[in-house]
Amino acid sequence: DSFDPCAASVALAFAGNIAGQHLPCKGADFEPVAVPSLLKLGKVLPVFIFGFTCQQNVFTICNEVRRPTQNMDRIIFVAYVFAGFGFAITAFLGYATYGDMVKSDVLKGYPQDSVAVQLARFFFAVLATFSYPLQAHPSRASIMALWSLAAGPAHLQGPSAERRRFWLVTAVWAPLSLVVALTVTDLGIVLGVVGATGSTMVSYILPGLTYRKAFLQPSMKRTLAGLQLLLGCVIMPLCLIMLFVPTSK
Repeated sequence: DSFDPCAASVALAFAGNIAGQHLPCKGADFEPVAVPSLLKLGKVLPVFIFGFTCQQNVFTICNEVRRPTQNMDRIIFVAYVFAGFGFAITAFLGYATYGDMVKSDVLKGYPQDSVAVQLARFFFAVLATFSYPLQAHPSRASIMALWSLAAGPAHLQGPSAERRRFWLVTAVWAPLSLVVALTVTDLGIVLGVVGATGSTMVSYILPGLTYRKAFLQPSMKRTLAGLQLLLGCVIMPLCLIMLFVPTSK
């Protein structure tokens, strides 16, 4: 969901630099495919997984397809090709500007007195402001569902129990999210944690588990779904640990 404005921001800022300013790479090497260690690969892998976390939208797309059993594989393939191409272009623009000194928040490295960069930051702030309700609503609904699962349905505890739960979750959720927004300065850590937990769950664990539960007959796809499930169970704890392991400079 955040890829389009991010890509536009990088492209806009990069265009502003090549139009009349020096590239701020400061002599950094341009080696975007070099992976110096498995630890660094584990740190960036969750961010890459986070970029493909629209997996849940496949259900709504499937409902709109006329013959889903015949066309869904083709649609998924084309969608991943376009998404991968878009991310590759965005990554290239960032590395072409910074080389291997690119930051996790690419806009921080561009000249802050550039009109193009300031315009990109403004639109990104607008996006974050209007995206917050879209993220908070399902998160609050999920917390209330888990609460009902653990303590029983709210309507069984009185007519106002559900409303009390709603306001309690909101009163806790909003300040905590504000504290995170004000205290966390490294966007890479946030994307890494989200990618290692929620994104891995949505992109690897749940699809593999759901397919194996829905299709019990042995097949190649069921085997691949099992491998996908196993890979997700390995990626989640391993990458989450690697994110907080310091790397030698």
